[in-house]
Amino acid sequence: MVQEEVVVAEKECVAVRLLAEYPDLDYYIYLMFFIDKDNLKLIGMEMLVSNNYDFFNLLNNTNDLKELYKHIEFAVSTENNLIFPSDKLKEDINKILKDRVNRFNIVNYLIKNDIVPVIDIFSDTLNISMDFNIGIYDIAYKYYSVNDIKFFIENTKDDIQNKKIDFDVYNFFSNAEYEMINEEEDIADKYQIINASLVVSPVNGTPINEIKIGDMVVVSINSNLYEENMIYIESKGKKDEYSKALVPGEIIEKVVTDENVKLTIKLSDEYCAVIEETEPIKLRIFDPDKDTYIAPVVSMDERLNLVAKFFDNLSIFQLIMYGLGITSLFILGYILYIIINN
Repeated sequence: MVQEEVVVAEKECVAVRLLAEYPDLDYYIYLMFFIDKDNLKLIGMEMLVSNNYDFFNLLNNTNDLKELYKHIEFAVSTENNLIFPSDKLKEDINKILKDRVNRFNIVNYLIKNDIVPVIDIFSDTLNISMDFNIGIYDIAYKYYSVNDIKFFIENTKDDIQNKKIDFDVYNFFSNAEYEMINEEEDIADKYQIINASLVVSPVNGTPINEIKIGDMVVVSINSNLYEENMIYIESKGKKDEYSKALVPGEIIEKVVTDENVKLTIKLSDEYCAVIEETEPIKLRIFDPDKDTYIAPVVSMDERLNLVAKFFDNLSIFQLIMYGLGITSLFILGYILYIIINN
């Protein structure tokens, strides 16, 4: 009797790449994950948030999803100012993928080649992380052997730890960081940095994440630090009791990390302020029609009227006392002059 060989189909997983681009903010999010089709287990997940469009072009030109995952894993594992693996967002995405119902729906939607419902599973969470901006989404997916992907993920981590990655591919990381460092040094050399604070506008303000280089915002600084050539902002026409005044400032640098937003604000040709903010506040945008302080112009007639009003408000007794005081000062000065010359 001839025994037939039993062929066991190799288990498959689906590799998913979700891209969310936010042109208004100049940011993008890359998310990759692998789900076992049979038992619906999550095999691996990695994501990043960045504004580095050199890296964005590299990722977009990588068609092999395994190679794409390797790029993302390397970028997240290296500490640089251009890649932001947001811990809060990563935690929220993990919660979505840990839900078995979500994994079941993702696999079944992709079997039907229906990507829109898959986007809907993640879009709200991604948009909230981008201060409620709406992203432009794209999904790519491919099926791999489960064992092959598990082996690949292990090897990728090992290659990164042992520095077996082709680092020349990522030269733009180090170059961009070097340029940022030089830019900070140039700012420190060019301007005198003074203390300042951002002026918030919770209702009509612009979210700090949407602020762009070149925007004019309102900041509060100690008015005693002003030079005459600085532009004053109207704050009811006078300084407050703490000698604070509001001035316009131009955003000349913006650095966003997972912890804060750092703004460098030019106040004049000589001064700038560097402010770090950890909260998603809304900033007051400078409006030249409303915020520029214009000193009142007083005509000669108005000045004469002011003098006349001054004397009208004085009594005869006050005029006499002023006259006696001026006469006394004149006599005292004359006596001192005689004493000194003798």
